[in-house]
Amino acid sequence: MRVRVKNTDFKGHSNVLSLARFYVLHFVGGWIVPLTRLTEGYAKFGLQLGEEYRFCWHLESANELQSAAGGLLLERPNIIEKSRENNLIDASLVQVTPEVASPDEVERLRLGYIYTGRLDMQAWQVGQPGAKA
Repeated sequence: MRVRVKNTDFKGHSNVLSLARFYVLHFVGGWIVPLTRLTEGYAKFGLQLGEEYRFCWHLESANELQSAAGGLLLERPNIIEKSRENNLIDASLVQVTPEVASPDEVERLRLGYIYTGRLDMQAWQVGQPGAKA
């Protein structure tokens, strides 16, 4: 998964900060896995107007991934509003269709992106005893 976020808020707001990101993985056979992550520590990022942030991670699964979608929750910390909810931005990620990549292709696709690691779901086989969805 490669994600590129660009601050194009042309309403006069200058910077945004990441709060969380989420994904929904849809596997062949109907198995759906929701993933959420607070963006704290090294995963947190901020963007000035016009800046972009690129990160990537990869998924290893014994089951075929059919599609994936996700989003980011961002905050405009420099805006003073009556409630914090008015400072939040929902940024949807484009739905992706998965591709099988060789180890060399995975390395090539990581170039120019901050690598955040891998999610190993190979033990979570659909239809196997003890599988969790």
